[in-house]
Amino acid sequence: MAKKVKLKELPELLLEKPNVYHIQESYLRQIALGSPLTAKKKRKSDVKATSAKWYRQKGTGRARQGERTNPHMYGGGLAFPPRPRRQVKNLNKQVRRSALRSAVLHHIVSDSAFVIQGKDFDGFNKTKDVNGVLAGVEARTINLVVLNDSAVWLGARNLPFVRSVTPEHLNVRDLVESEALVFSQSALDHYKDLLSLQNGAAGNTAPAAAPAADEDGGEE
Repeated sequence: MAKKVKLKELPELLLEKPNVYHIQESYLRQIALGSPLTAKKKRKSDVKATSAKWYRQKGTGRARQGERTNPHMYGGGLAFPPRPRRQVKNLNKQVRRSALRSAVLHHIVSDSAFVIQGKDFDGFNKTKDVNGVLAGVEARTINLVVLNDSAVWLGARNLPFVRSVTPEHLNVRDLVESEALVFSQSALDHYKDLLSLQNGAAGNTAPAAAPAADEDGGEE
């Protein structure tokens, strides 16, 4: 049976609001990382050819020529050719984590986040069983199912409307492109632990308190 996820089940998200800017930046960054590199052409140093001089420098009446790999020669390298590069904007860890939490929070606020109650869902490994469990979720075009058991992934991979990931691999792109977010009970518990660890690590980075002053009020 599927029920909607409430904010009280993820208290780590209660003090936050969905940051659309962080979601956008992280989404575009993930698309750029998955896109192919730009075109690549060979420079003079990349072309394989003999380094011997074509003909002698003087006495032929022709223009002097050097290596065959020069850009003006047929079969030579290009001058200032395009090189492979990827336009990726670097984001720090805090922004990336904020984008992920904001995307999950957006699904919860929009009533499109569900959790499958019970432990039976983690033992399914057949497509018809997984499809039967997901029938309780409202009709969606694409469902992002967060699982904690690789056996269930085997049963969900053949469903065209399902994307299945583990809590560790939950990402902004899948959250943005999916109309519903479905947790298994164990995956939701695991995700809570991950949020607690992140919040604990963030708390440990706070600056240390200043030492208390002596009661005497100064040095002797």
